[in-house]
Amino acid sequence: MREPTASASASSIRGSLVAGTTMNSSAPSASTASSRSTSREASCSGIASASTCGTAGFDTNIAVYDGAACPGASTAVLACNDTGAGCDSGTSTVEWEAVEGATYYIRLGSPGAGAGTGTLVTSCTAVNPCPADLDGDGAVGASDVSFALLDFGACPGCQSDVDGDGITGASDVSLMLLDFGPCP
Repeated sequence: MREPTASASASSIRGSLVAGTTMNSSAPSASTASSRSTSREASCSGIASASTCGTAGFDTNIAVYDGAACPGASTAVLACNDTGAGCDSGTSTVEWEAVEGATYYIRLGSPGAGAGTGTLVTSCTAVNPCPADLDGDGAVGASDVSFALLDFGACPGCQSDVDGDGITGASDVSLMLLDFGPCP
């Protein structure tokens, strides 16, 4: 499959976390003693992320919930992380499937009496739900197959290389024919 197309959307929140701030009962971890929260609207449909990796000098954890309001005790957690892989000083990073225009509640916390300053960076990477729609008209049709035939052969990085093998060939045309018609 083709790699997703990265959107240009990213934002950040700078601020401080003060030790002793109490989270409500829906905290992702009973050991979380300090927190800040924000709501963010997804700028794309795809993989959204929130991270303090490399941007905070203290131990952090992140929880993401569906909706703009403060989550209740029974609200499901979409993503949660305490100490992300490859992150320094116990900082965190999470990813979740986002829908463009939907609002997500993001809680940044610190276990115990952790506190400090840092930046929460959010971003969204759009995923093309219909990679065989080469002309972008919302459907896979004859014009898309024609574009693939024009690119036939070695074509690393070409949009017509639907299966991502570096060659536009019969397998790509076959995938297009399987998807023929309106995109989902």
